[in-house]
Parts: sequence; structure tokens; C-alpha cells
Amino acid sequence: MSDDLQESALLIERGVRPICDVWVVGATREERLQKLCEAKGDANVIAYSIEFREQRAGEGWNGYAQHQWAIDCLEWAEGLENPDRLRVMGLLFGYSSSAIQEFERRGNGA
Repeated sequence: MSDDLQESALLIERGVRPICDVWVVGATREERLQKLCEAKGDANVIAYSIEFREQRAGEGWNGYAQHQWAIDCLEWAEGLENPDRLRVMGLLFGYSSSAIQEFERRGNGA
């Protein structure tokens, strides 16, 4: 698990995309952040853990970002309604505009 987390952190550090979402197990936000920080090693990235607005215990967005603005945008987008929410998140996670358009054409994100 920590190798996968470190690889994700290095991809963000290299600028592959502005932000990534990874699976991290932890009962609290603080536990998840601690695991992310430990796993990133020397990568120059920001670890984040954002609770879903639906307040499902222990669930949310967890990962790494290259800049704080990407985390701020993810928090903001979490409050949007679909399809706008999915469009913004798709761009943040590095999907092309064509991929997002195809996602919508197939009836996803409605």
C-alpha cells in the first residue's frame, strides 16, 4: 500500500496532474493524513483528507496535491451538483475535455 501511495505522490510532484485521489484506510481524518504523510517520503507534495459533505463517517477524498489551490477547488467542487461537480473533478484529476465529453455522452454524470 505505501509503495502505491508513494508512487502517487511522485506523479503529482512531477506535474502529471494537479491532484490525485487514493484509497487510505483510517478511522479519522487525522489517521488518514498521518498515513499519507508517512507514505509520501521526500516527495514535495501536500497530503489532504477532505470529508464528504454527506458526512459518511471515515469517507472522503484523500490524496496528494501539488498546490493548495487544487485542494481548495476539490473542496469547492464537492459542493456542486452534477454534472458540474463531475466536470470540475474530471479536470482536476487530469482527464481531457474529450474524455469528460465522452463520459457525459454515455449518460454518466447526469
